[in-house]
Amino acid sequence: MPDGSDFEIDLFFHINNRFYWIESKTGSYRDCIEKYSWLASEMGLGPDQVFLVLADVDQETRSRIYSSYNLSAISVEEVESLLYRIVRR
Repeated sequence: MPDGSDFEIDLFFHINNRFYWIESKTGSYRDCIEKYSWLASEMGLGPDQVFLVLADVDQETRSRIYSSYNLSAISVEEVESLLYRIVRR
């Protein structure tokens, strides 16, 4: 990180001239989400490029994460179709 602290990203890739970041959380994501939002902004990534994979995510949570943090929340079951959509673009 710019401040010298350690940070890891689960999956970061470049395809079709765009970068994508997929971060998976099996437990609580709330303590990390502001950092994810800040880092996505610093990297110039929008919600169509940053995906937070959550084990149990309802529509209200998705909407709140999108509007408050500019990140997209998806379920584990949606990862495969997301990757297909990215590759097909």
